[in-house]
Amino acid sequence: MNNIKKNWDIYLFSILTLGLFLFWYVLFARDPNGSQSNVFFSNATDWFMDYFNTVYMTVGKSPYTWGYLPARNYLPIAYLLLYPASFLFEYDIEDVYTSYDARYFPYPSIIFLLIMVVWVGLLLYVLYRASRRSESSRLLLVLSVLFSCIMLLNLDRSNEVILTAALAFIFLLKYDAPSPAQRHLALIALALSATLKIVPAVLGIVLVYKKQWKDLLFLVLYTLAFALLPFFWLEGSFSDNFNALLTNLSLHAEAYKDGNLGLTAATIFSGLHLSGSWLNYLLVAAAAFSAWKLHAAWQQQLLLLLAAVLSTGQQGDYTLILLLLPMITFFNEPASPKKIGWILLFVLLLCPVQYQWSIGPLTLSNILVANTACILTALYLIGKGIFCLIRETRRPQAAR
Repeated sequence: MNNIKKNWDIYLFSILTLGLFLFWYVLFARDPNGSQSNVFFSNATDWFMDYFNTVYMTVGKSPYTWGYLPARNYLPIAYLLLYPASFLFEYDIEDVYTSYDARYFPYPSIIFLLIMVVWVGLLLYVLYRASRRSESSRLLLVLSVLFSCIMLLNLDRSNEVILTAALAFIFLLKYDAPSPAQRHLALIALALSATLKIVPAVLGIVLVYKKQWKDLLFLVLYTLAFALLPFFWLEGSFSDNFNALLTNLSLHAEAYKDGNLGLTAATIFSGLHLSGSWLNYLLVAAAAFSAWKLHAAWQQQLLLLLAAVLSTGQQGDYTLILLLLPMITFFNEPASPKKIGWILLFVLLLCPVQYQWSIGPLTLSNILVANTACILTALYLIGKGIFCLIRETRRPQAAR
C-alpha cells in the first residue's frame, strides 16, 4: 500500500497509457484497414522504408545527385552509417522499387532487424537509466513509452531519428557529469545527434547556461568533424557535394513546408493559419533564452526539445520521440496532485487511439491536438522562464 501511495503518479500514467494501447489494439484487430491503422505511416506498403530508403540512397556514395532530391537532405554522416548495408542487396538506382524488394530478402532484413534492436534498445536503456525511481517503476515507465503511438510510428518508419533521440538523451543526462570521460561521451553523442538530424543542435545551449566554455569548444569541434569529414567519403569533390546538399535542403524546405509540427503547421483551430518560417525560429530563440531560468531539469529539457521539434515547420510527427526523455525525468520528482495536468498531457501525446471530431471551429485529431499541445506547452514554459528571470532581476532591488 505504501508503494502505491508513493508511486501513484507512475501507476496512473502507466494504467492510462497501457490501457489506451490495449483499447487501440482491440479496435485495430477488429478492422486492420480502418482508421486505427493511421497510427502508422499513411502508406500501408511503406513500412520500414525510412531505413531502406536511406540505405538505397548510399548506393554509389553519391546521395545528392540522383533520385528524388528533396528527400536527400541529410548530412553525409547519416548515409555513411548505413552504407555497409547497401552491399547486402543488388540495389538499382534506375529502379526505386528495389529498395522495397530488399525487405523480403534474408540478409538485408536480418541486418535491419539487428540495427533496430540496437537503436531501440539504446533508446529504451537510456530512458530506463534516466529514471531515479524504483526498479519496477522504471520498467513500467519504459513499457508505457514502448507501447505508445510515438514508438509504434517510429518502429513503422525505422527512421534514424530513433538513434538521434537516444544520442541527444545521453547528452542531456551526462553533459555536466563530474567525469571528463563521461562529459566527452555526452559531447560526442550530441555532435553525432546534431549531424544526423540538425535540430538537436539547440541542446548545446545548456553548455552556455552552465558556462562550460571548454566543453562548448569541444562540442563545436566534434560537430564540425562529424559534419564535414564524411564529405570526403562521397564520390566527387567536396564543393560539388556541399553545394548539392544546400540545393537539396532548399528543395526539401519547399516540398515539406506543410509539416505536422510547428507554429506554421495546422492546429485544432481550423480557421487560424500562421505563415512565415521566421515564427518557428523566433520560438526556438525564445525557448533557448527562457529555458535558462527553468529550475526543474525536466522542464528545461522539455522546452529545449519542444524547440527542436517545432523548429522548422517541416517535421513529421515521428519526431515527437524527442520528447520522451522529459516525460521520464518528470517522474523523478515526488508524487504530487499538481502533477496530474502534466500526466494527462503526456498521456495525450502518447495515445495511439485514432480520432477525428469537429466541434464548432475546432477540429480534433491526433496530430492537430499533439501540435497544439506542443505549441501551448512551449509558450507556457517560455512564459514561466521569462517570469523567473524577471523575478530574479528584481530580488536585489527588493533587498536594497
